Amino acid sequence: MIKLNKKKIITEDSLRGIGQNFNGKSPQETVIAGKDICEIESAMNLAAYKIGRINIDNAFLLSDKKDIFYLYVNIKYQNYRKLFLKFINEIPKHYHVDHILARTLAKHYLYKYLLICMLPGIVNKKHGRIEKIKMSLEISSNLPSVCFMDDRIYNKILSRNPTTRQKIEEIKSGFSPKSSPKYGLTLKQKGIWNSSFGFYKSKIKILFESGILRKIESDSNHSFLVRRSRS
Repeated sequence: MIKLNKKKIITEDSLRGIGQNFNGKSPQETVIAGKDICEIESAMNLAAYKIGRINIDNAFLLSDKKDIFYLYVNIKYQNYRKLFLKFINEIPKHYHVDHILARTLAKHYLYKYLLICMLPGIVNKKHGRIEKIKMSLEISSNLPSVCFMDDRIYNKILSRNPTTRQKIEEIKSGFSPKSSPKYGLTLKQKGIWNSSFGFYKSKIKILFESGILRKIESDSNHSFLVRRSRS
């Protein structure tokens, strides 16, 4: 009798394969906005890097120097799509590169840097319309120096429409910088998540080898010193 091997084969380029091969931060660990490079770096527990000639006031990168990276940009920085393209081979057709947290919300809460990801354009537009609705917002005092996502933003990164898992009344209750998502990720969801940040087929190793990325170090006064990265 021939025994069938029921073990599911996971290919490298499938969502489960991408989820299995890249170990980035969990939804609860991912900082989506912050006031200061050092605070974001500390909260994410990843080293910060200067990107070529781009001023660190405009953008910086967090990375494990292998295949995980997170791009943060100043809320006023306009060339974030072009910059994100430096780190990946291509942006999928009909995808947008955008801030995870809306700039209007970041401005309200006095956050300077925002995390970037890519997601289907139709999903991004629907979340954009939701983000324009006047919501209940906390006063911008005694708030954390970094913030994490709520459930709507968690769903956004998973390429879900705003009302797929939440009622509009719940969404209208507003975003809080003290939020944290309730859920983790299945292996397939982790693949979608990793793809949103560009881990799959990224150019991060090549950029480190070329010396374009240089480590940012700071002293006790948060003055920055940039050192050339060594592979």
